[in-house]
Amino acid sequence: TTEIYTLSLHDALPILSSENVQPGSAEFRITISRGGRVRQCNVGKVTGNIALRPEACERLRKGARFLPATNAAGDPVESDLTFTARWLGAPRS
Repeated sequence: TTEIYTLSLHDALPILSSENVQPGSAEFRITISRGGRVRQCNVGKVTGNIALRPEACERLRKGARFLPATNAAGDPVESDLTFTARWLGAPRS
């Protein structure tokens, strides 16, 4: 079964310094609880000139919400999700 998640990272994951935002990406590995909250978070590969703030995973734990995965009986189950967040860089003035 393929799980599809949609997450707006703007409010839940403000992980970049507002100064000198450069293109790049960061991989996140999270565990989603049966209640739809981030229970565990790890930052994986980071590419480009990205300055991850130390609280990136804490922000995800506090701000991100998911519809939990379900088993064959329709009961919520814990699940793992890996995703890559990409930044295109600061807008040019």
